[in-house]
Amino acid sequence: MKIVIIGAGVVGTTLAKYLAGHQNSVTVIELDPTVATAANNRLDVSVVTGSGALPSVLKSAGLKKADMLIAVTPDDGTNLLACAIAKQFGVRKRIARIRSDEYIGIPSELDLEELGVSIVVQPENEVVERIRQIVELPDVTQTANLQDESVYMRGYILREGMPLCGIKLSDFNQHPHYSPVFIVTVIRQGRALIPSGDLSLCAGDEIIAVMPKTAFGNFKRLLNVDEHKLGKVIVYGDSVIATKLAVALRSDVKRVVLVDPDEVHAREVASQYDGIEVLHGDCTNSEVLQEIKAGSSDYFIAATKDGEDNIVSALMAKAEGARHVAAIRDDSRYASLFETMGLNHIINPRKITSAKILESIHLLPMGSLIKLKNLDLEITHFQANGSSKIIGKPLKDFRLLDSKEIIVACILRGDQLILPDGETVINDEDRVMVLCPKKSVATAKKLFI
Repeated sequence: MKIVIIGAGVVGTTLAKYLAGHQNSVTVIELDPTVATAANNRLDVSVVTGSGALPSVLKSAGLKKADMLIAVTPDDGTNLLACAIAKQFGVRKRIARIRSDEYIGIPSELDLEELGVSIVVQPENEVVERIRQIVELPDVTQTANLQDESVYMRGYILREGMPLCGIKLSDFNQHPHYSPVFIVTVIRQGRALIPSGDLSLCAGDEIIAVMPKTAFGNFKRLLNVDEHKLGKVIVYGDSVIATKLAVALRSDVKRVVLVDPDEVHAREVASQYDGIEVLHGDCTNSEVLQEIKAGSSDYFIAATKDGEDNIVSALMAKAEGARHVAAIRDDSRYASLFETMGLNHIINPRKITSAKILESIHLLPMGSLIKLKNLDLEITHFQANGSSKIIGKPLKDFRLLDSKEIIVACILRGDQLILPDGETVINDEDRVMVLCPKKSVATAKKLFI
């Protein structure tokens, strides 16, 4: 495919690098000459310097011959206008990153499809939804979504008294009461166990389960967490994400406290929304954390515009006694270090946005879905195609899989979830989740190319 990307920020360059690496012809348009030069030096793509809202620049980038436009500049107007021009140029798929609610939702009277946008991605909304998914299952250890958010993968540590304790996997994965929730692996005492049918679950096990989104309520009931609303969640920040998150959590949590470092903004939010306690304060100050009783919160979520402040305030809240803490940070470096220091979750908005765009155009990267903490194991996603070595034969016929070092954990075939056995045959376009050590990911990948 020929693809034009407008915007050479982190999201734009991430998309360009991935798409160019998968036999696509990619051209990037960037307004800032310095950023354009850096992208040209770093990426194996064509780079055009200029405004993505100008027809002359779009023509010079070859938009008239393009199959797809992805507009991810910081300016909504530029992204919308570029899509409108692309529609007139005959480009089939036109994706725009839109931040303002003015253009989307019930208050808006605009038809974005008519304007030229075929797929809309709202970064703040995507981040809020991801955090809500974490908060609705507070002790979740691992999270990943597939199939346009319609399939969930979740990790959870079992405790005494849960309905799952004592159940054999053969009974669980075949019993209609539990279907369609599949347990794809069990981590016990630091070891990932092969999910054989005679394995019984017990307290202390960490299970990794896959399910359709529609079965998530059933999964929560199996964990005895369905009826328990969190008592208190503190959201710290003056960002759009912080405000949207606090508003969204009102229906999920008994008490939502928004701590805003900007006093004027705090007053505006307090006057606009009911059901939220809005306070003014700086949560990098331990006295403020004590005043708001951060230690009594079920969740403390740091969502300011400064990623470093988010890390610091979340770790300080954890030290005060907050049960769970999460921080928003655009930089993924040192994430594992921060987790060892007590951070439960680090949310990267740019990574979420890039993944959402690739998912929306059915080009989700082959790569790690979940890195199992404290283990050298990954659950990795691959997609089979017509030339893949793994299609057309029963899994038991592959020597690589027979070694049990590489395990096919689950198959997504259209809307169907399949728990495979030795007789299972993988088809073209199946999405396959594989459990293997990090060193074996490259070997597993050879089965799908």
